[in-house]
Amino acid sequence: MHPLRRLQNLLAPPVSPNHGTILAIGTDLRIATSSGLLSVPRAVTDATVYRVGDSVVLSNGVVVGRRNGTPTVYVL
Repeated sequence: MHPLRRLQNLLAPPVSPNHGTILAIGTDLRIATSSGLLSVPRAVTDATVYRVGDSVVLSNGVVVGRRNGTPTVYVL
């Protein structure tokens, strides 16, 4: 790897994904994100009923809630 790329990897904090899709539900939620598969434990205080295929919002590796819609992308 190029030395500058190594330095960039050391300086840049790892970016956690901010949304994903639920693949499996059990004691924890399996979520597919752009960075790969995550296994997130369910919060005890979260009363939301999730279904497979739901899009969810993540914050610091914790499911915050459902994603209400897809963002609008403008191409210039």
